[in-house]
Amino acid sequence: MSKKLGTTSGVVHSVAPKSLVVIVSRKVKNHLGRYVSHTTKMHVHDEACTAKTGDQVSIIPCKPFSKQKTWKLHEVISKSADRGES
Repeated sequence: MSKKLGTTSGVVHSVAPKSLVVIVSRKVKNHLGRYVSHTTKMHVHDEACTAKTGDQVSIIPCKPFSKQKTWKLHEVISKSADRGES
């Protein structure tokens, strides 16, 4: 996966304030010619704390915020329908 392009993924959970863990799924052809699903967990920086668990988000690469956080939240594409907001 190239870090030059942004990706679309789903939020797994919110680790701490301004931090998210998102999962990116992709299909890869193996040596037998069959497609296999690969998933990658990425730590993302969310400055405004806008994304919640279950949202679909767009992320872009950035300078490292910490040891693991090298991606930044670009935008929230769709909100999760089952989250309870008050």
